[in-house]
Amino acid sequence: SFFIDIFEDDLIIIDYLGNSYFSKIEYLLNKKNSLNIKYIENNLKEKNIERVYDVLIDEQNIYVAFVEDVNQCRKIVLSKAEINSQKLNFDDLFVSKTCHKSAGPGRMQIYNFSSEKGILFSISSGSYNDPSLEAQQKDNIYGKTVFFNLQNKRYSIFSLGHRVIQGLSVNEDLILATEHGPRGGDEINVLKENHNYGWPIASYGEKYDFKYNKNPFFKKDHFKHGFQEPIYSFFPAIGISEIIKLPNGFSKMHQNVFIVSSLYGKSIFLIKLNNENNGIIYSEKIFLNERIRDLKYDEKNEIILLAFEENGELGILAK
Repeated sequence: SFFIDIFEDDLIIIDYLGNSYFSKIEYLLNKKNSLNIKYIENNLKEKNIERVYDVLIDEQNIYVAFVEDVNQCRKIVLSKAEINSQKLNFDDLFVSKTCHKSAGPGRMQIYNFSSEKGILFSISSGSYNDPSLEAQQKDNIYGKTVFFNLQNKRYSIFSLGHRVIQGLSVNEDLILATEHGPRGGDEINVLKENHNYGWPIASYGEKYDFKYNKNPFFKKDHFKHGFQEPIYSFFPAIGISEIIKLPNGFSKMHQNVFIVSSLYGKSIFLIKLNNENNGIIYSEKIFLNERIRDLKYDEKNEIILLAFEENGELGILAK
């Protein structure tokens, strides 16, 4: 697995072990040249990283979300470095106060919340097939989206009732999250402050060992039980991952469209929202036969970059 972002004319790649690489985007567009990847040293190797979960670039800074193992205690960490083509020196901004045996961070996005700039990021809850009520408890960070204020370095819970958020898109006040269901029921949610999205009480999926001749393990009607309904659920599940906004200028055929990538589904989906941004008009599947972990849109060159994780390859979609 690896994650990608763009800084000026450079593609920046950080893999799940914390290795960092730079490449000029022009090399991607000229088939006569090699990719010409440059390895960039960083101090992440000084940390006992279990896994990197996302990378975010904003202005001159690069942020990395990862799990660090400290004396067999798994901590959620958010670190920041100033972009430098010689070495990246990361300083920790956020470190969870408690340990967790299975939780990890998810996606990050810059967000202006109550007129203050910060990072909105997600933290998962529970283990693979053992739901925990911690996602419904407001005294912890697990199963939540969290807003970290970059000015006062404080954090607050933004939304709750999440399982595993794998994609996050912020477009002014519209926040979309893609979330893994259990067995089936991957979701697209519109995130709003203090809203509860139901996990692990309500889900359109089921436990992996669920027998379908029995009553549902999870409640199916979110709204009836006081939770926010997803605006879309995938059946069967697609192993949903990242979501990005496709600029309206990219194609006259696709206005107010988002791209959703998938792992198990090995496809991308063009998702058109209605004018109220509370429902889906259509979902168009494009099969690529690759597990797609990450997506980025390069505005300058009008291309979509895709992180194909099975063989560590980079995909390019152009007009």
